[in-house]
Amino acid sequence: MSDTSSALPERPESVSSHKPLSMGQQTVINKLFRRLIVFLFVLFIFSF
Repeated sequence: MSDTSSALPERPESVSSHKPLSMGQQTVINKLFRRLIVFLFVLFIFSF
């Protein structure tokens, strides 16, 4: 049970200490997010 508590950040300022994403990573994330939204929308349409 103790390994689930380690996933939470201990201090709130430790979240902002992460490095910002590069442009390539941001592009990949945006592309995947767009495909996920389209996929969920199509799934929602075909569920009727």
